[in-house]
Amino acid sequence: MLVNRKYIAHNLVSILVLSFLCLLSAGIMGCEDDKDLNRVDLSLLDGIWEVVYSGYDDVFARECFLDVSTTPDSSLENTGVLRGTISTFFLTATGRPMADKDYTWEIRQGEDVPLLDITQQGYVTGDDPWAGSYYFTIIRLTDSYLWLQGRTNGNRNIIKLRRRSDLLNSSVPDDVLNN
Repeated sequence: MLVNRKYIAHNLVSILVLSFLCLLSAGIMGCEDDKDLNRVDLSLLDGIWEVVYSGYDDVFARECFLDVSTTPDSSLENTGVLRGTISTFFLTATGRPMADKDYTWEIRQGEDVPLLDITQQGYVTGDDPWAGSYYFTIIRLTDSYLWLQGRTNGNRNIIKLRRRSDLLNSSVPDDVLNN
């Protein structure tokens, strides 16, 4: 009887190990394509975004708002590049938007994640032709959140933004920003 118990226990352990190995291999094969995990729906980019955390204050300070819009004729499918503009603003104590800076942006599809290049308009300083240009990787973009990771001069800090569709519908009107 003792031999039968050892034999049964050995077979049971073997079955459990083989089952575990099968589940492990199925799990590894299911996660083979990491690109699916990093796909970003760039159609969600347009709108009003509020900076809720900025490890990169040189570009977008905390409590800054971004009005992001896409140029109608740009497309990743046709040209490989998506372009647009960003107008930043702050809210005054009365809740009125106050214009800050204007940028142009361009997205090129990278190996795994979209690469975002931002250039501040009217920013010229010294001999550096790249002054006012900032580079980011879009690491998260949902209908509610946008996370950017810096790629400028070794700066890998993250900027976290949240959508503010409750603030303004589409674009901030020019007459409101300039008053």
